[in-house]
Amino acid sequence: MTHEAVTVTETTDVSVAIDLMVGKRIRSLPAVSASGSSAWSAAAT
Repeated sequence: MTHEAVTVTETTDVSVAIDLMVGKRIRSLPAVSASGSSAWSAAAT
């Protein structure tokens, strides 16, 4: 069974991200930019 990806934006408050991770029992949470690309790679360019 495949689950939908859980992501946040680069402007998501850290406490919201933590609540999401705890609530969904996940250990990593990718941050994506408005265009849908990785916020990490967008920041590097």
